[in-house]
Amino acid sequence: MKTATSWLDAVPSLDTPDLCAVQDVSRALLDRLAEDQELPTRLVDEIPHDAERLANSRVTLLLNRLSLYQAHDRGFEIRMNMNPRLDNQLVPHDHCYNFATHILRGGYVHVVHRRTDGGEGPFTGADRTR
Repeated sequence: MKTATSWLDAVPSLDTPDLCAVQDVSRALLDRLAEDQELPTRLVDEIPHDAERLANSRVTLLLNRLSLYQAHDRGFEIRMNMNPRLDNQLVPHDHCYNFATHILRGGYVHVVHRRTDGGEGPFTGADRTR
C-alpha cells in the first residue's frame, strides 16, 4: 500500500556526500513533520496495511520502532522511536547508519563513547571510553 503523502514524496534525495545539504533537508523535513499533526497519525495507522513498513517496525530491548515512511531510492527512512523504559538510555549501542532526530515529546540523554575493541562484534560497556 502506497500512501498519499504529498510533500514527503517531494523531499529530495539524501544520498549525497554534501553533509550540509543533508542537514538542511533533514532539519526542514523533521521540523515540518513535527508541525503536521495529521500526517504522522495517518502514517502510523497505515503500517498494518504496508507489509514492508510492518516488517521494519519492531519492539526491541532498547525501544519500540515504527517505520513511518521509506524512501530507499532517496536514501532515507522516517522512523518513530518510543522509549518505554528510561533505563534503556544507559545501554551502550552503536548505529550502522547516519541519522537525524527530532524529539516530539520528552527527551533523552545523549552520551558519546568511543569503541575500544576495534568495532568488531556487539558494543558492550566493556568496549567503551569517553
